[in-house]
Parts: sequence; structure tokens; C-alpha cells
Amino acid sequence: MKIAISGYTYIRKNLFEVWEYYKEKDNLYFILPKKWKAKGGSQIFYPIEDSKLKIYKTTALFWHSKYPIIRGLLKGWMPFLIFKLIYLRFKGVRLLFTASEPNLLTTVFNALIARCLGMKHVFNFWDVVPSSERKKFKRKVYDKLVRASIKLSDGAVCGNHKSAEILKSYGGDIRIAVFPTSGLDENKFNPSVEPTFRKELGLENKLAYLFAGVFNKQKGVEYLIEAFNQVQKEIPEAHLLLVGTGPGEKSYKLQVASCKLQDKVTIINWVEHQRMPELYASADVFVYPSISYQGSEEQFGYAMAEAMLTEKPVIAFNSGAISELLKDQKNGLIVPEKDILKLIESMLKLGQSRDLRHKFGSYGRQYVMEHFCQQIIADKFYQLFRAL
Repeated sequence: MKIAISGYTYIRKNLFEVWEYYKEKDNLYFILPKKWKAKGGSQIFYPIEDSKLKIYKTTALFWHSKYPIIRGLLKGWMPFLIFKLIYLRFKGVRLLFTASEPNLLTTVFNALIARCLGMKHVFNFWDVVPSSERKKFKRKVYDKLVRASIKLSDGAVCGNHKSAEILKSYGGDIRIAVFPTSGLDENKFNPSVEPTFRKELGLENKLAYLFAGVFNKQKGVEYLIEAFNQVQKEIPEAHLLLVGTGPGEKSYKLQVASCKLQDKVTIINWVEHQRMPELYASADVFVYPSISYQGSEEQFGYAMAEAMLTEKPVIAFNSGAISELLKDQKNGLIVPEKDILKLIESMLKLGQSRDLRHKFGSYGRQYVMEHFCQQIIADKFYQLFRAL
């Protein structure tokens, strides 16, 4: 079956690469934005240039979720997509996969266009928070859009089992598959990567705890800093490395200063994705204290999976779908959300046991390779599309 794939998700090379493992690559046609702004416009992404896959570029509008009134309802909308799809329909394309959520007008528009062109439609769904927990007006809009997307579609890719159960609660006759929309590169992220950041940051004789992600309230970094303040008193060689960008950076620096941890905590604005394997390799423990915040919870945790592939043990709060990736006492430790004492206990437990770090790290790499590597995800896409 010839398939069109649309959405800003795959403009990023590390997310797009999963399709290089698809069994029938000649049957894939991508419709991607000419460019995509991310992180408040500080980063701009362009479609991959060195791929042999067929990529069609078009204009995308509404690149964030903070517009007045409409918020993120039109995020990623490509107004000229319809012309690309008409052309691809004549080339024999029979299915459109829209890599965006069903609660967006963008997804509904794509599903409607596909229906009018006699094409099947598939969307992706990540949400782990039921709409019943939203405000009344938002809940009504959300539910109407999701039901419209379901009615106009034939299938859905849910990033975790929680989101699959939420989607099933809406009813409808669509095929639901459960897997993330992109896999991980076990060759790029591996335990033999050179830990270059240890030398660059002077961490050769340190026990390095690492967080990498967005600096915002949901990621819970303030809880990690508070916990680390106690951990470093028990483990003098402990060092905390915080890597990311976002509105919380200033408050984190103030918190570090108030705890007099300037010599124990290093904050880096960001690291290019191509150097992330070196970053994980330079750490001893990866800590991901994501929390529930304003109706949002962790949906998967790609950073955790990448850290696991480099055989690093992970500690995380039990938020959202964390437990679908992090298996307590196997590849890391799950801590009750916002429980500082348990977080301290877990950081000390792993920090003081090299054997336990190695045990959890080895299992973590094996688990990710068996469930979330690029070949596995590409095969799951192939099976879903064939079933439709």
C-alpha cells in the first residue's frame, strides 16, 4: 500500500530516521513543513536532505500552542497539503498518516481531506490525562474534536497503553495500535560511546547525576535540586548536571545559589542531539523527576530511553506513562511523585552501588532494544498499515 505521512514531528532527523527501517520504503511519501520553529523559535528545523525517501515540502502555520483564543488547535496546519494529497492520490496513495493528535483542528482537517479523496486515515494519540479532568469548556471542545477525528479515521497509533484506554473510551470503530511514533537508535546510543563531557566539565572523579529535558514546571527539576542538596552531603564526590532550556532556568540558578551548590551543580543551556550519546555516557545516573502539572503528565520519556540505551540506570517520579518504560527495580527506580525523601533514598541507593547501577543499566538497554528500537517501531507501523 502506498502511504502519505504528514506532520511536523518528522522534520527532526532523529524522529524521521525510523522510516529508513520500513520494509517498503518506496511506498512512502512524506509531506513535511519547509521549516519548523521550536523552543520558542530559538531553534529552526528543516526536512532531512540526505534521505532517499520521497519528501514533499510545504508551508506550515501555527508552530506553538500559545496563540490567543485558538491556542494550539491549528498547530502544524499546512493549508496547501490538500494539493499535495490530490497529486499523491493520482499516484496511487491510499492512506494518510497524520502525525498529530485528534484533539487538533489540524488532524480533523487532514482526516476530512483524506475521506473526501477516498483515502484511509490514521492519527496518533499520546494523552494520558482523561478529558474529564479538564475545565468544562475545554473538555467539550476536546471531546468534540476527538470524536470527529475518530469518526473520519480508520486507525490510531497510541504512544502508551494509558492513552489507548482513553481513546477506546470514546467508542468508534477504528484499529488502535500501541507504540511510540518514533524509535531509538541503539547503535548511536550505546555503552561504548566516549564520555567526552566528563573531561570537558571536569567530572573525571565525580559521581554524576544527570537531568536532560525542558526547564519547566512539569519536569520537576526543583525537586531534584532539593534532593541533591541532601545527597551531596552523603556522597561528597556527587555532581549534578542539568541540561536544557526553558522558563525555569533562572529559578533553578537561584535555587542552586541559595543552597550554595554552585560548585556541585552545572547547568548547560542545551546540547545538540548528535552529542546526546556523549552526554549520557558521561553520567552515572539519569534522574527524570517529571510531575503532573496543569492537566499534563509524562507521555513516554525519550530522554529516559536514550539514557537506558547507554546502560544508565534511571530514577523517575511515577507520573503519566513513566512505568511503561521504567520498570521498578529492573532498569531503575520509580519514586512516588514529589516524594523528596524517597527521591533522596533512591539517589543514594544507586549512587553508593556500582553493581546496582551496572545491573539496572544492562537490563535497561536490553528492554529498550526489544521494545522501542527503530526496527521494532518501523515493523509495527508496517503491520498496522497492512492491517488497514
